[in-house]
Amino acid sequence: SYFPPGQGAFGCEREQRTELFSLARERAGGWPSERTVAVGDTPIDISSAHDAGCRCIAVTTGQYARHQLASADIVITDLTQLEDALTALDTKARA
Repeated sequence: SYFPPGQGAFGCEREQRTELFSLARERAGGWPSERTVAVGDTPIDISSAHDAGCRCIAVTTGQYARHQLASADIVITDLTQLEDALTALDTKARA
């Protein structure tokens, strides 16, 4: 519900995770990388987002603990906190 149908990108769509970000940005009509946010639950999700010049919200619902996901821009415990995390990232970007 955070993006319109046909936008975003998912791991099954590209072999190299960093390529997902350009795909998602293209689908969003050229959305800028600095405003693109990945939501993931692994260190690879985080590093892929950062390698693509994007931000990442990590969720501790998978096998990794908060300290293992600490390099994300924000770490949340479940997706009910996603809207607040997106707002916080947007506020940081505008500051």
